[in-house]
Amino acid sequence: MLTTPRHANKLSLFFLFCLTLLLTLFLSLPWVNAKETPKPKPQDWQINGISAALDDGHNKVKGYALLRTR
Repeated sequence: MLTTPRHANKLSLFFLFCLTLLLTLFLSLPWVNAKETPKPKPQDWQINGISAALDDGHNKVKGYALLRTR
């Protein structure tokens, strides 16, 4: 049996348009602020510890030091 597509009611198209417009505006609002808070400058003892860890013979210690320098 063949079915013919029905024409949508103009009122429902209007609500669909309004919903789409509201969702577009709602999702385009700036949710995340891209500004980072400034990181504190490392103190001398932290720099000395990181440089000593980079000179260490164990690879895991070097890895931890590299993660800290980021």
